[in-house]
Amino acid sequence: MSQTIWCDSLDVITAVDGTLEHPPQPLVRVQDEGACGMGVDVMLMQVAQGGSSPKSRRLTTVDFAQDGADLFSDLCVNSRLPMLNRVDPYRTRILTSADMPQFISEIDATCDLTAEKAERDILQKIRGLAERCAAAACFELHLVGD
Repeated sequence: MSQTIWCDSLDVITAVDGTLEHPPQPLVRVQDEGACGMGVDVMLMQVAQGGSSPKSRRLTTVDFAQDGADLFSDLCVNSRLPMLNRVDPYRTRILTSADMPQFISEIDATCDLTAEKAERDILQKIRGLAERCAAAACFELHLVGD
């Protein structure tokens, strides 16, 4: 069942029976056709920490792979591989350089089973980020859910 919702930016105004008061600004029509997927963006972060206090921890984004079409998220949700299966499309998971050998092997195994070019492309981009993360202890891979 489809439902039409009228929105003002991200705030729902009102649209029960199609009658609206004059809105303060233009409205955007959003068509709800069921649950939307949640992408998992992958960000290569450089960690700088002076001393042992977590307050001095600074993160800098080095590179990223955006999962705009929810391809990586869907692959993770449907994966039977332990590390990929634990990726949550609603939360952030942080992987260190020590996690990269297993992560890379699971990305490779998933890529070998994937027939779609778009899925292989995002997996290759993520693999490249993981290789860079594995190369230095100052990097982390952040798997950022929506």
